[in-house]
Amino acid sequence: MGPRHIRGRVAYYKTENMKGKDPFFWSGKLISVGTKTIEKAFQELNQTAKALKANLKTKPKVQNIVATTILKIEVDIDQIISKLQKDRVIHVIYEPEQFPAAIIKLPINHNAKQQYHYSAAENSSA
Repeated sequence: MGPRHIRGRVAYYKTENMKGKDPFFWSGKLISVGTKTIEKAFQELNQTAKALKANLKTKPKVQNIVATTILKIEVDIDQIISKLQKDRVIHVIYEPEQFPAAIIKLPINHNAKQQYHYSAAENSSA
């Protein structure tokens, strides 16, 4: 399959034997997305670097952990966003024409925020 071009600034690399895909940016940043183990993520990062005829500048590190589940209800994303946008403490970014998810930042305390990403596209397939 090989590299694919997305919007001019980022592309991703995926082969048939890869579990995930690896977005790479013009800056040289390389990310592993979609693997289920740290070892597989690191293996695919190395595979992509080799395909790009590049060496890794830094040792790969885990920065985010994602857990998924399915709710027993359907969620009306537009209604939730509409209510949350009225709250001045909660910051909501939702532009479904640009990206099919809402980024909702809920304040935990004065020094930290927690982010939730709700995706209309993911939920519509449930």
